[in-house]
Amino acid sequence: MPVVLGGIEASLRRIAHYDYWSDKVRRSVLVDAKADLLIYGNGERPLVEVAHRLAAGEPISSIVDVRNTAVLRKTAQPGWTGVDSTRLDSPGRIEPILNPYGEDLPCVAHTVKGSTSGKPITVQAHKPKQWEKTYVLLPSFEKVNNDKVMYAHASRILHHETNPGSARALMQKHGDRYVWINPPAIPLQTDEMDAVYALPYQRVPHPSYGTSRIPAYDMIRFSINIMRGCFGGCAFCSITEHEGRIIQSRSQKSIVQEIEAIRDKVPGFTGIISDLADLRPTFTCCATSHPKRSKPVAARLASTQKFVRTWIPTMSRSSSSIAVPAP
Repeated sequence: MPVVLGGIEASLRRIAHYDYWSDKVRRSVLVDAKADLLIYGNGERPLVEVAHRLAAGEPISSIVDVRNTAVLRKTAQPGWTGVDSTRLDSPGRIEPILNPYGEDLPCVAHTVKGSTSGKPITVQAHKPKQWEKTYVLLPSFEKVNNDKVMYAHASRILHHETNPGSARALMQKHGDRYVWINPPAIPLQTDEMDAVYALPYQRVPHPSYGTSRIPAYDMIRFSINIMRGCFGGCAFCSITEHEGRIIQSRSQKSIVQEIEAIRDKVPGFTGIISDLADLRPTFTCCATSHPKRSKPVAARLASTQKFVRTWIPTMSRSSSSIAVPAP
């Protein structure tokens, strides 16, 4: 029986990682769980592809090239060229970024030399992009386990290689094997996002929990996720590591339909949506508590005719308290 890992816990543990509970660096969960394959990030595309290939009779051991997945290997994929991560980013102290408005910045004089007359254009054959069929070799588990600088370096490379258009595969040695991480999948379009959130979710915990109270469920049961991804790269946040940097948004109609589903299905609903998980107000129009600056965001949310009050804080993630009228 093939064993496939998924979810945010597996996603954030796809390479060697620090584990808070045991206070130590742990191996990739793919190694410790002895699973066949790991799906990281939002896994709709890889999950469908893996399911179809298994249904077609393909063995799980040969499914090693699906984007957004990680597998264990003895060697790199055939036909791929490797580059050591230290060639892309020097481990150690990161120098402060220069002030782009500084007066002491080195400048280059823009002068035109020689004739400015037109020249013939030479059409060259297509050259492979530098990230195609290229993997980055990260410091091994043994190195990051004993060197905090190398751990930070590996984490930095992982965050850099999140653009599905140009990301390279990653490989990290664990003992005598390597964790091979394929590049991220192409993000979902709005209609695809809407289709995912329109599936008939039960919106309640699994019956195996019985009557037990689940604090994590209490926190999100009246919450709505209206987008994915973040390009902020904040040090305290794992959104980029899990969902990537590209913003993916749902339609207004889809969001309203989910509000109605919560109203009709979730026990204890009192008419208040506790949170809209959305980064766009902060990044697209710098939303603050100032009424004039927050007005465009509030107007967009209120246009659904179900939003009664909205709070746009100055934090990097916006939080909204929304009243929904009873049917």
